Amino acid sequence: MHRTLPELAKIVLAEVASGPVTIDELRRRTGEGRRKIERSVELLRERGHPIMSRVRPPFGLALARSSEEFAPFVKQIYSRQAAMFSHLRSMMKSLNAMEEGEGKQLTFLDELRAA
Repeated sequence: MHRTLPELAKIVLAEVASGPVTIDELRRRTGEGRRKIERSVELLRERGHPIMSRVRPPFGLALARSSEEFAPFVKQIYSRQAAMFSHLRSMMKSLNAMEEGEGKQLTFLDELRAA
C-alpha cells in the first residue's frame, strides 16, 4: 500500500490507542515500511499525541493515558538526548582540534555556525 503520511498516521493512531503495538506489527497490518511508520509516529507526536515506546512488557508503541504514565518516557528521552549532546560536544571539540592541526581555514564548526 502507498498511503500518504497523514493517512498512515490516522491508522497508526488508532492502533496505538488500542494498546501497545510494535513497529513490526504495524508493518504487517499496514503493508508500509518501517521508516514510513516511524515518520508517521513523529508526525503524530509533533501534533501533540502522547505516543510512548514501552521498553517493558507489553512492548511496543502506546498512547499514554495520563501524565503519570507519559512523564517517565519523556524523562528517559530527555536524559538520552542530554547524554548524546554531551558526547557530540566532545566529538566536535576533537574534530575542531584535528582540523586546526591540519591547517584547514574553514572548519566543520565554522560551517555549522554559518548555516
